[in-house]
Amino acid sequence: MQRRNLAGSATVIRGGARWTAEDARQILDEWARSGKTLHAFARRRGLVPQRLWWWQKRLAGKRRLGVTDNAAIATAPAFLPVTVRPVEPELVLATVEFAEGLRVELRALDCASAAWVAALVKALGAAT
Repeated sequence: MQRRNLAGSATVIRGGARWTAEDARQILDEWARSGKTLHAFARRRGLVPQRLWWWQKRLAGKRRLGVTDNAAIATAPAFLPVTVRPVEPELVLATVEFAEGLRVELRALDCASAAWVAALVKALGAAT
């Protein structure tokens, strides 16, 4: 990353150097413009991805998001078309009801042994 000092010359900020909030904003803006994933951008720049993630999270409330900002795109609410179809009720083959109102319904008898169902009923009875 480059930062202009008062004399106007560019200063390179190394990946291991301590960043200011402005340094982080510049890197995050560069990442947003790149269109790359966080890991691809960090690898190309020799940065630790967790550092970018940490600064992005830290500055999220203090930063105005641009149109090309990857974070804004990833978290922007969107409406998607859906088709709602009625669900046919499944056939209940066996029901175990407890006096307390607890109910266990079995829709497939070949998926659980009688011993397993008995152990479930016993455990649920002990818990109520």
